[in-house]
Amino acid sequence: MDKVSIKTSGIKCNHCVKKVENAIKILNGIDAVAIDLSSGIVNVTYNSLEVNQKEILNAIEESGYKVEQVYDEKRV
Repeated sequence: MDKVSIKTSGIKCNHCVKKVENAIKILNGIDAVAIDLSSGIVNVTYNSLEVNQKEILNAIEESGYKVEQVYDEKRV
């Protein structure tokens, strides 16, 4: 499994959190999604053989939120 942390903007409420979580979770290969509402950081654990980082970033942006920065991927 790989893990990526993504700094976003625009996630302001629990509805926003659910919208982004659901958009990411429908992708094949997603193991876990955790979003810190106060910082806008989206943490995703995923199987890189099934989904790539670009697909995760696209899911966030297609939900209406901006990706500001992607932090280093880690294998977990």
